[in-house]
This record gives sequence, structure tokens and C-alpha cells, in this order.
Amino acid sequence: MILLVDAYNVLKSVNPAYITNAQRASFIKVVARYVHNSENEVIIVFDGGDSLYQTKSVHGLLSIFYAGKGQSADDLILWLIKQYKNN
Repeated sequence: MILLVDAYNVLKSVNPAYITNAQRASFIKVVARYVHNSENEVIIVFDGGDSLYQTKSVHGLLSIFYAGKGQSADDLILWLIKQYKNN
């Protein structure tokens, strides 16, 4: 099974204020532990990021995407759904 996570939606459901780098890193660690203990592939998608363009890092069954400066995770998630649907 592939799980696709809009990271800021999850993080802001717990803490609606500004999300810090430490909170983001902690969230990624929690998801990484889940991936390690399951057989599921997880794709985490964040809005924005440091680059103008989308970036991706892969750690086994865990992929972390940043949509790119000023870009929404929603658009990237829709694109990812189409990519996985066609495979």
C-alpha cells in the first residue's frame, strides 16, 4: 500500500501555529519509524521548500517531497496520484 501524506495538513491539525524545522524533522522521524515497522510505502509532501522547483529525497520506502517555493502541496499531490494511477 502507498500512503500519501499532506504533511502540513497533519502537522497543523495538531499545532495550528507556525511549524518549526524541529517539528517538521520530528514528524519525518515518526513517519520513518512507521515505514520501518510496516510494509507500506509512504510519500510525505510539504508545501514550498528552499528550491524554486520541486525536490524529492528517497529513504527506502519513504519519499519526501517539497513542492517548491510558493507552490502548494495540493498540486503536487494531484500530480503524484496521476503518476501512481498510471503505473
